[in-house]
Amino acid sequence: MPPSTGQEAIIYIDSDEDDHLLIGSLFNTIAPDRPVRYFDRAETALTYLTQTDQQPFIILCEILLPGMTGLELRQAIQDDDVLRKRCIPFVFMSNPVVPPVIEQAFELTVQGIFEKKDSRKQQEQELSLIFRYWQASFHPNKIQ
Repeated sequence: MPPSTGQEAIIYIDSDEDDHLLIGSLFNTIAPDRPVRYFDRAETALTYLTQTDQQPFIILCEILLPGMTGLELRQAIQDDDVLRKRCIPFVFMSNPVVPPVIEQAFELTVQGIFEKKDSRKQQEQELSLIFRYWQASFHPNKIQ
């Protein structure tokens, strides 16, 4: 397993405060040593990413956001040389997920797109799967 500091934050971007509460609660169980940074707007998350030198563990982002959409945020990260080279895993979590959106998302080289689940248990299983995958995965920002 690759080394990890255990402190890289999970970035969660969604305009739904109920989802913030649910995701926070689930990550307290799945990854209690990981801080979760919440953003309700993509623009705010982008500002944070451009101003911090802390390496996030992963970005989990809703596609449908007020103002800048999740797709536009992903494009902005890809267009920024510094952010692109940070190789932050970027995963969409949205509802609904429809074929045209899936195609658009993968044109932006996202690392995954998942549909939000209806039950807490199903959502926990999905988040656990995503977390364990990226915890075990080697990628450029884990090379020491």
